[in-house]
Amino acid sequence: MVISPNRQQAIELLLKTQDCDLIISDDGLQHYKLRRDIEIVVMDAERALGNGFVLPAGPLRELPSRLKNVDFVITNGGKNAYSDAIMQLVPHYAINLVTAEKRLLSEFTQGLAIAGIGNPQRFFTMLENLNIRLENTKAFQDHQHFEPQLLEKLAENQPLFMTEKDAVKCQAFAKENWWYVPVDAEIVEAENQGQKLPQLWEKIRHLV
Repeated sequence: MVISPNRQQAIELLLKTQDCDLIISDDGLQHYKLRRDIEIVVMDAERALGNGFVLPAGPLRELPSRLKNVDFVITNGGKNAYSDAIMQLVPHYAINLVTAEKRLLSEFTQGLAIAGIGNPQRFFTMLENLNIRLENTKAFQDHQHFEPQLLEKLAENQPLFMTEKDAVKCQAFAKENWWYVPVDAEIVEAENQGQKLPQLWEKIRHLV
């Protein structure tokens, strides 16, 4: 894994230092200097393309017409007009940030939750659908930089749930009631899409 604002330099470093035959670039669609074999778009099923405008007038980095040129569209959380496949994020357990204890989510009945991701409500709803009563939730902006004072007023007498992404940023000042929830991504082909998913896997296998 390489993290760099310059995607081209990151890939050159990977090719130089690692024995790899497949490189995945997160948020790489608009980096046109990068040669690519496959383009996959992951889209929130509910919010989709928002108001259809690009930044700063809307949430998009590319025009909606760009979808006509990608290989595959995966919608997270359900199906919409663009779906080639549907992705569901499936949680099974929570891991304590301090002790690394792992517990099934079915063992929890209530708690608090925070999220600094693109759609915080999706995380909160996921927990509630597991019959965890959330006494309080706090949504932060995507890529939030967490500091202790942001979370110091949250109760310490019940579990505080967060995403795995946010846990990385909170690890240094974590408390014993803090738990993160890893998820598995399950992908199924959308109805009436023929063989697009098998064709995608075949193309990937051919490349590697």
